[in-house]
Amino acid sequence: MPLLTWCQSLEPSALATSMSESIWLFPLIEGSHILALPLSVGMIAFFELRLLGLQAGAAAVVSRSRLATDSTRWHDRTMTSPSSPEDMRGA
Repeated sequence: MPLLTWCQSLEPSALATSMSESIWLFPLIEGSHILALPLSVGMIAFFELRLLGLQAGAAAVVSRSRLATDSTRWHDRTMTSPSSPEDMRGA
């Protein structure tokens, strides 16, 4: 059955008629769709962050503090200007 024929057969159904005649049924169904989309995207994002090791909790605090320490060390090494050619060679 082609899609157009199937959609046209749904139009006179009892569910379609009650949705078009009701004041609250269509907004209720539409609102549930609008709320379900960000909820599902949020759950997927939470799961993906957990797989990447960025989940909330004690382990995340430790890894963030380690990242902060490592980036501070990198920043200190790259932002200090060498005062002599020996310092540039790492001597």
